[in-house]
Amino acid sequence: MTKTSGWYNADLAALGFLAAVALVVLWPVTLGEKVMLPTDLLLRMEPWHAHASEYGFERVQNPILDAVQQFYPWRRFAAQQVRQDQVPLWNPYSSCGAPFVANNQSAVFYPETSVFYLISPERAFGWATLLYLLLAGGFMYWYLRTVGCRPVAAMLGALPFMLCGFAVGWLAFPSFRSVPAWLPLMLVGHEKMLQGRMNPASSRGPWWLLSAFAIGMQFLAGNLHISFFILLIFAGYVAFRAAYPPGHPLRRSGSNECARDAQRDWPSALYGLAALGLGVLIGAVQLMPVMELALMGSRPQHAYEFMMKHAMIPSYLLAGLMPDIFGNPVDYNHWGQHLFGALRAYVETAWYVGVATLLLAAAALCYRRLRLEWFWAGAALAGFGLAWGTGLYWLAYHLIPPLRSLPGVGRAVIMIDIALAVLAGLGAEAILRKLDSGAGKSIASFVLWALPIALIIGVIGGGGVWFFTGQLEQELPAIGSYTLTQVGLYVLLVALSCTALWLLVRHKQIALVLLAVVLAADLGHFANKFMPAAPAEYLHIETRALAAMAGEPGSFRMMSITGPGGWLTRMPANLPMAFDLENVESSDSLTVRSYDTLVNDARGKDDQLDPDLPIWDALNTKYALSPREFSGRWKLITDYETNVYENTAALPRVYSPSAVVSVASFDLARQWVTAGDYLPRDELVLVGAEPAEQGEYKTGRVVSWSPNAVSIEADGDGRWWALADTYYPGWHAYCGDSEIRIVPANHSLRGFQMPPGGGRVSFIYYPASFLLGAFLTALSIGALGFVMAYSRRRSECDAEI
Repeated sequence: MTKTSGWYNADLAALGFLAAVALVVLWPVTLGEKVMLPTDLLLRMEPWHAHASEYGFERVQNPILDAVQQFYPWRRFAAQQVRQDQVPLWNPYSSCGAPFVANNQSAVFYPETSVFYLISPERAFGWATLLYLLLAGGFMYWYLRTVGCRPVAAMLGALPFMLCGFAVGWLAFPSFRSVPAWLPLMLVGHEKMLQGRMNPASSRGPWWLLSAFAIGMQFLAGNLHISFFILLIFAGYVAFRAAYPPGHPLRRSGSNECARDAQRDWPSALYGLAALGLGVLIGAVQLMPVMELALMGSRPQHAYEFMMKHAMIPSYLLAGLMPDIFGNPVDYNHWGQHLFGALRAYVETAWYVGVATLLLAAAALCYRRLRLEWFWAGAALAGFGLAWGTGLYWLAYHLIPPLRSLPGVGRAVIMIDIALAVLAGLGAEAILRKLDSGAGKSIASFVLWALPIALIIGVIGGGGVWFFTGQLEQELPAIGSYTLTQVGLYVLLVALSCTALWLLVRHKQIALVLLAVVLAADLGHFANKFMPAAPAEYLHIETRALAAMAGEPGSFRMMSITGPGGWLTRMPANLPMAFDLENVESSDSLTVRSYDTLVNDARGKDDQLDPDLPIWDALNTKYALSPREFSGRWKLITDYETNVYENTAALPRVYSPSAVVSVASFDLARQWVTAGDYLPRDELVLVGAEPAEQGEYKTGRVVSWSPNAVSIEADGDGRWWALADTYYPGWHAYCGDSEIRIVPANHSLRGFQMPPGGGRVSFIYYPASFLLGAFLTALSIGALGFVMAYSRRRSECDAEI
C-alpha cells in the first residue's frame, strides 16, 4: 500500500467516524420518531394546555421557546411559498405584515434551508442539523489537514468544533449554529492560496474563490451578529498569514532562518480582501433587504452599561470545564441563570468543548511547532475579552456602532470554541510528532503536570460551587449531590483523557481510539442531553379554539394576551403563523420601527396589549385568544380550551372612513390612533394631507390575496382608503395600467386615493433592495464561475507548454 492510499483510507475512516458520531447524536430526530423542536411547550400554552392530560404530558423536556415559536413558523412559511413557486419576500402573518427575506434569520436562500422545502418542516429540523454537523466537521477536518495535521489529529480537532458548546446550545436555532460552520472553509481557501503562491506546482487554482464562496454562504445563513465574530477571526487570520506565511519557523536560529523570518507576503492580504468583497456580493440577495430593514427597524442602540448585563461573568469560566455545574434547564435546576442577579439563559453561557479538547489545546501551546498556535491562542483570548466584557469589548463597542444594537455579548464564546478546537487538532499533531521522533518521555511529563493542574482547578472550582449550592437545597432539593455528580464526571473525564495520553507512549493505536471514544462520548452526551426531542404530533393537535378562528387568508387578524398564569398562557407572537393565522404582533429579530412603536403605544400598564383601545378595530383584529375576561366590543364565542372573543367592531381589511384628519407629524398620528377616543370609522389620519369630508363610511373587499400581492375592489373617485396592512417601501399599487401612490395612513398602514374610474387596485411587493441584491448575487456567481473556468483553461495551457 502506498503512503497516498494509506492517507486516503485514514481520511475516509476519520470522516466516517465524525459522520457516525453526528448520526448517533441526532438519531432520535432523524431516523427516530422525535422532532428537534420543543413541541411539548405547546402543551403549556393556550389553547393546547387543555389537552395535556390526553397525551400524558408531565413537563417540557427542554423549554427553549424561540425554536418552536420563531424558527418553526418561519421555516414552514418559507417552505409553503417555495413549493408554490413564490419567493417569500413578505410575511403577512405577523405585525400586520412585515418583510420576510429582510428578517435576517429567515435564511430563505441558504442551501441548508432547502431541506425544509423537500420534507415536512418539523422533520427537516433534524436532517438540516445533521447536514450542519457534517459540513462543520468536514470543513474543520479539511482545514486541519491543510495546515499539516494527520487524519487522526484533524479528527480530534473537528469533533469539538462540530459539537462545541456554542453549537449545542443553539442547535435548534439554525441561523445561530450554521454561520460558524463556514469559517474553516474560508481558512482552507486562504491557506491553499498561500501554499500556491509559495509553490505553484503544489496547489493550483484560484483558491481564494473558495473563501469568497464560504463568506457568501455564512451571510446567507442569516445571523449578522455571529458573522461579525467569524469574519473577525478571518480578518485576523489573513493579516497573520500575511506577516507569517506557511512554512515560517517558530524561532530564529541562524542567518538563513533570520532571512526567511524577514520575508512577508503582504500582497496575499489583497486576496483575503477580494474574497470578502466577492462574498458580500454573493450574499447580497439576503444582505440588501436586511440592510434596508435595519435602517427602518426597531432595534435600539443600547448603553454600554446595559450591554454589560449580557456579558459573561467570571464564574462561567467553570462552564468550560463542567457544562452543567450551574444546573441545566433540561434537569429543571438551572439556578445559574440567576447567578449574581443577572438573567442568563443556558444557551447564552454554553461554551464547553470537552475535557480532552482542553488537554490537547494545552499540548499545542506546550509543544508549539508553528507560529499558528499563537494566532489561535490570540483568537481565544480575543473571544474571552469580548464575551466577558473586558476593555476589548469596551473598545469594540465604541469603534463599531452596529454592535450597540446587539446585546448578546456573551455569544463571542464562539471564537473561544473555534480556537480551542483548532488548538486541539494542532496539539494532537504535535504529540504524534513527538512520538515519531522518539520523545515519548515528554508526553509522560506533560501528563504528569497536566493531570494534577486539571484536577486541582476543577475540584477547587467545583467544590466552591458545591458549598454554594448548599444554600439552595431548600429551593432545589438534591442540588448539592447534582453538583458533586458534575465534579465527579469531570474528574472521570480528566482521568480517562490523561490515561489515553499516557498510553500513547506504548500503545499508540489503542490510545488514539480511547481518546477519540472518550471525546465523542463526552461531547455526544452533552449534545444529546440538551438537544430538544419531542413528539411531532403535538404540532397537529386539533383544538376548537383554533378552529373557531379559522378563515380565509387575508380576511382578518387575531391577537393573544397573556393571562394571570404567566407568559405561557397565550399563543406567543409568531406561533399563530404556523397555523395560518395572521397576528397583530411579532417577535422577529428585525421589525418595522413605525409599526412597532404603534403597537407598543397600544399596551396597558402590565405591558400587555390593551383590548379596550379602538386601534384594534382599524387593524382588522377580529379575534382575541386569552384566559382573561374581556368586555365591551369583545363577544365570547367559545370557552372550550380557553377564551376566544370576537371583536364586534372590527373593520374589514379595506375601508374608507367618513373623514380625513390631517396631522403635522407621525408622532401626533400615533398618539391620535392609540387614544381611547379614536373613531376608526370616522377618521383616517394622514400626515400633511388636506382635511376632507368623504361622506358615509364605506368598505371594500379583498379579491385575491397572497403574501406578495393583494388585489382589492373599492369605489368612490378621489376618495381616500386604508388597507390595514403595514406600510413599507417596496409595495406598489396599480389601478389599471397606472401606478398610484401609497402613503402611510393611521400612522403605519397603507393609504391610497382612488383615481377617477377606478375599481380594482392591485398591490404588489417587489422591493428594489431585493432586485438589486439578486442582481449582484447573480453577477458575483457568474464572475466566480468565469474566473474558475479561466483559471482552469490557463492551467491546461501551462501544462501543455
